[in-house]
Amino acid sequence: MRYEQVGERWIIRIMDNGAAALVDKARNVVWGGGVPGWVTMRDGERMTIGAPSRVGRTSDGAAYAEYDLPRYSFRAEFQLNDAELTLTMTELRRDGELESIEYPAHMLRVNSGLQGGYVVVPHKQGTLIPSRLDDGFMRFRHNTWKNIADINEVIPFEFCGLNMTWFGASQGGSCVMCYLPEAVDMALRVAGNAVFDLAGNPVDNHQGDLPGERYSSLTPIWRASRGALGYSRQMSVALVENGYVGMAKRYRECVKASGRYVSLREKIEKNPAVAGMLGAPDLKIYIYTHRRDEPRLRSWSEPVLDGYTCVHTTFDQVGQIVDDLQEMGMEKALILLGGWNRAGYDREHIDMWPPAEGAGGAEGLARASRKAVDAGYVFSLHDNYQDIYPDSPSYDERLTMKHPDGTVQLGGIWDGGLCRLVCSSQAVELAKRTIGQVKDHTAVNSYYLDTTTSAPMYECYDPEHPMTRSDDRRYKRAILDELADQGWVVGAEAGVDWAVPVATFFEGMPGAAVGLNHGAESADFGMMVPLFNLVYHDAVVCYWQHGQPFGREDHVNHVLHDLLSAQPSSWSFIYEQWEDLKPLIGQCAQLLGRLHARTALCEMVSHEFITPDFQVHRATFSDGTVVCVNFDLRTRDCDGVRLAPKGFSVSFPGEAPIQGRLSRDILVD
Repeated sequence: MRYEQVGERWIIRIMDNGAAALVDKARNVVWGGGVPGWVTMRDGERMTIGAPSRVGRTSDGAAYAEYDLPRYSFRAEFQLNDAELTLTMTELRRDGELESIEYPAHMLRVNSGLQGGYVVVPHKQGTLIPSRLDDGFMRFRHNTWKNIADINEVIPFEFCGLNMTWFGASQGGSCVMCYLPEAVDMALRVAGNAVFDLAGNPVDNHQGDLPGERYSSLTPIWRASRGALGYSRQMSVALVENGYVGMAKRYRECVKASGRYVSLREKIEKNPAVAGMLGAPDLKIYIYTHRRDEPRLRSWSEPVLDGYTCVHTTFDQVGQIVDDLQEMGMEKALILLGGWNRAGYDREHIDMWPPAEGAGGAEGLARASRKAVDAGYVFSLHDNYQDIYPDSPSYDERLTMKHPDGTVQLGGIWDGGLCRLVCSSQAVELAKRTIGQVKDHTAVNSYYLDTTTSAPMYECYDPEHPMTRSDDRRYKRAILDELADQGWVVGAEAGVDWAVPVATFFEGMPGAAVGLNHGAESADFGMMVPLFNLVYHDAVVCYWQHGQPFGREDHVNHVLHDLLSAQPSSWSFIYEQWEDLKPLIGQCAQLLGRLHARTALCEMVSHEFITPDFQVHRATFSDGTVVCVNFDLRTRDCDGVRLAPKGFSVSFPGEAPIQGRLSRDILVD
């Protein structure tokens, strides 16, 4: 050991090889301490961090270590403060452009041989990777272990991958939560159930070729800002009680103290239309498809880019859906139109206006929006200010983001073909143009932005509009603010917590992840836990991605997760599906809508796994509402209540519990 500093709750150790170890004194649990980490330069050179050149104690009492590499040097300081410590990273010297620093490597690591530990990350709604899964049916789920072992992934913060700026772990009674006050230039390496080589790299060991224990680990990655570490970076590391729930609640305190938390109650006071979201199902109706015919990309996209065109739903048919909702007694609903624009869904952005002529044009959209708003519903339009296509009337390469070498940054392949990415610095004025057109010609009271809160933060190297990731976030927030300034209810894709102060709803927060054993659709790497709702349930409304209606492979588990998180249902459809979906939407509205309306302004105070096989969950809300769900295919117990297979129990304060089970229909006992 090169250096040690003892505090009230923590011991800081700098090992001979340069690794930093953080010791929970009370429980004698060591976090980190294996290998120091790595520095990667932009030209691809990856340098292993070795023994520090200098260690010691600063004048204000912080332990420090300085690391000198051939092309880079930095300083790490650890300031002790009772149950919390602060790590500060500072660049000292640089020869070339920096890409990232991974330090301390495997800072939070749990042993897969020990039962009861886990790492937890704010991935989608929340992801927990358990140290072991030895109970019941999970003992035989070899694919579960394979899914975990396949993970060695770098995920940026502040986009839909990691939507809150914290992560944590628990083992041996020690619960650690890491909080990043500023995470726009941060990422996290997630390794699951892995064997590590002598250099500390996770190794594919499916065949058992390498000896050694397996671990799941989390490594913070300090990303360069335009080639340099730049400003000093900080991370707080705290010992907490009550596991991942305690971590989420500690983070909730942090965001409240920082001013980044705005409740739904506050949003309603500012804009009464927000109240229409309490208990409202998300009805995403697709209007028009007009796919580009691009043979050169068909090998990848077949049959997408084949010239297909169709009006799926007219604006007058949207009006008919509004009439039907009223006849059903639906008091609240979010009606969100995708593909309403001139060229159809994901086509010819950033040129949205006028509305699709084949669906009824501007007059038809005006009638539908007026009818919906007059009925008391939230009426929203889907839009996008990141993607732009070369055949868009307003396309100008000067609007696009550039790589360091000056080439245009490309996006995905959608209905309009291969898109380019608009620099966010240019997108604000482009958004204002469409906002003005929509404001002048429709009665919409809401607007939904695709990609803005689901994409990572970008850098732009165009000399006319250079942009850091911090700039990118600021411009994206400016677009959301512009929507809110119209008096509209603001929605956004997937969701991230920097947008919580202005957004009312996120579509796609849970995404497709329903946990390792909660649905065949999931290809994700852990057990879904409602971390985001533990922090923000009473601040924003969360929906699944593009609906997820009944009839899909995992509809039952989706609804069970909706119940657990007390969030409304979401649906995506075209008009010809409407008649079949009406009774199901009505059933979900009666149950999920009532639950969300009762709890939307309440904090989710706890979430628990009632059984060790993760099949039975319980969530409690600040008004006393308790929800129990059973994901198992057999009857299980929760709080003395027998839960049927795929069953649930909802207990409102002072009322008899509502019990039922899910199949294609919601069956209430």
